[in-house]
Amino acid sequence: MRKRSDNRGFTLVEIIIAVAILAIAIIPLTANFIQSSKLNMKGRQTLNAMNLAQDMMEGISGSTAEEVETILDNYIADPATAPSLAGTIFPASTTFGTPSKTSAPGDDVLVYQFADVKTVDSPKNEYTVKMTMDPTGSAHTEFNGKELANISEINKYYDAIYTWDDKELDTIVGEMYNKSSNTSYQKSDYYGKIKRTIRIDIKNINTETDPKYQISVVREYTPTAELIGDANLPADTMIPKTTNNISRMDEDKLPRSVYLYYQGMKNSSQTSRLDTIEINSNTGEEITVYLVRTQSEEDENRGSYGINYGCTVKINSKDMMTNPTYDVHIVSNLRYDLNATNMRYNFRDVDETGAALPPEQIEYPLSDDGKTQITTSTYDRNRAEYMYNGATLTEAVYQTNFSAGFSKNEKNTLYKILIEVFDKNGTKVATYDGGLYN
Repeated sequence: MRKRSDNRGFTLVEIIIAVAILAIAIIPLTANFIQSSKLNMKGRQTLNAMNLAQDMMEGISGSTAEEVETILDNYIADPATAPSLAGTIFPASTTFGTPSKTSAPGDDVLVYQFADVKTVDSPKNEYTVKMTMDPTGSAHTEFNGKELANISEINKYYDAIYTWDDKELDTIVGEMYNKSSNTSYQKSDYYGKIKRTIRIDIKNINTETDPKYQISVVREYTPTAELIGDANLPADTMIPKTTNNISRMDEDKLPRSVYLYYQGMKNSSQTSRLDTIEINSNTGEEITVYLVRTQSEEDENRGSYGINYGCTVKINSKDMMTNPTYDVHIVSNLRYDLNATNMRYNFRDVDETGAALPPEQIEYPLSDDGKTQITTSTYDRNRAEYMYNGATLTEAVYQTNFSAGFSKNEKNTLYKILIEVFDKNGTKVATYDGGLYN
């Protein structure tokens, strides 16, 4: 019997029903796919914007607020000759439109805005970046209110800066140990029995009409009498270390200031005075020397180290020898207790003779409650003996040529940096903040 074949196919009604069922199933999936695609795109845009803001903050963190402002202002003034902002303010390979700067007259808050910003990671996305530099900062407790040394602004070109390497002492101990005939005497016993002179030589090595300035720092290490006896060292043992010309300025220009950062010698007390600082200037030009004693973790854990520390400072000045014009000025923290529990106690209340200063010459700080005046100072004139050309420093010279010292003061000149990134619709998609010193 032959089998019957049916080739009639689907009816129109069947097809319509099948398509309707398929549509019901696919439409939600398609909507989910579109929504997911939009979310992924937005997420990538936000991530790229956040990376851009973070990279900008990391890029400028190595500069001061003043340097950042100068870079931006120079670029706004003449983009053709100024260094590119890509690689300085922006990450490398970033493109952007001409920036603008807004600030109200007398307003220290600076706002820079950049349009059409595109990054190499997201070339299809355009951003507007707004960078706010705000120094007003009393409310910026996360950036301001820091305890910092109250010294002038330092510039690596205008100022000559020397920082003593504490590893140098280890080298000195090794060299003295090699000179000793008593090899059983331990190296560890050398520490605290070595005297040091740090000499800052400020010289004009040419003529007054055609000056050539050099500033060198010489360290001379000698053993104490006790160490000479214990280690059988030659009595004339002296080990010098020299750093030639720490100035970066052109040799015909004298730096405005010299900074010496150093850690005190162990056991240098007000009686032993194992530390001596000499400042020699033959220039006849005014210059300020900052003497900044710092502390290592060992110093801070030594307890009485800040109380007992003592040194001698000797200044030899060309003008001092011929007239009362003092060309070398000193700012230091040498007479203050770096271990004071409350640094507010570091204020001067006695003159060079040790007599109490009149109240009108003292700025009494307030205690932590903001009401009670502190009247007991941790300042001690005996921590640092000052000599000018062999004469003990007088109160008159101290007041006219020396800072009363500096302590750790609250510094509110930090700029808060806020970087905001907006998409092409003006919607903020990322923020990042940080701080820069001025």
